[in-house]
Amino acid sequence: MRFVISCRVGSEVHAALQLRQSDVLCSVEVGMLDVIDKADVVRQTLAKHAKKLDESAFNNQVSHVILVSVQLYCS
Repeated sequence: MRFVISCRVGSEVHAALQLRQSDVLCSVEVGMLDVIDKADVVRQTLAKHAKKLDESAFNNQVSHVILVSVQLYCS
């Protein structure tokens, strides 16, 4: 059985995991994605379901999704 735990460095969860003495505990720190990478993740995820968003200059829905997800994550 595997558990994957996602947390911020410096959070209480991260501190608790750092205190655990385990041979099988593995930690991987991943930096933030830039806007281009975030847009690519959105496109790939939607493509798996045969969907896509409008990316025209006047109605860039991908940029809107990225902006909203950042606001939800930070609040």
